[in-house]
Amino acid sequence: MPALPGYKTIAKVGLTAATLVAIGQAKSADLSCSAGIYDITVFQLNWKQIIVGINDYKLKVMANFDLAADAAQSTLLTAYLQGNPIFWSVSPNNGVNAFTGQGYLASMPMKFPVNNVSDIEFDLDSNGALAYA
Repeated sequence: MPALPGYKTIAKVGLTAATLVAIGQAKSADLSCSAGIYDITVFQLNWKQIIVGINDYKLKVMANFDLAADAAQSTLLTAYLQGNPIFWSVSPNNGVNAFTGQGYLASMPMKFPVNNVSDIEFDLDSNGALAYA
């Protein structure tokens, strides 16, 4: 769902669902959903048959690097270093609706250019169901 005109995407993270904090320096959030599809075709039927396997999602949040002043980024780093799960929420329409889930920080690429703002990405792999409300 693309962000609507005049709306801002809000990305929040926390160590519990009740303690979500907005990532203040967030530039974008990408949510990728997929399902395992398995071919179970019996050749005598002449039609392809499939079953759906396990669903999966990945969340990527890109932000300006600011571990000192951004509590959400500091929370993500702490969770990564300690192996704790992250609860997250991404609203594409300024908090009206949101996708929510839980996952583990799989990677955290950082870029430190000498003549520009430093960047950080938080890549979360799913752990449980994805919800939208």
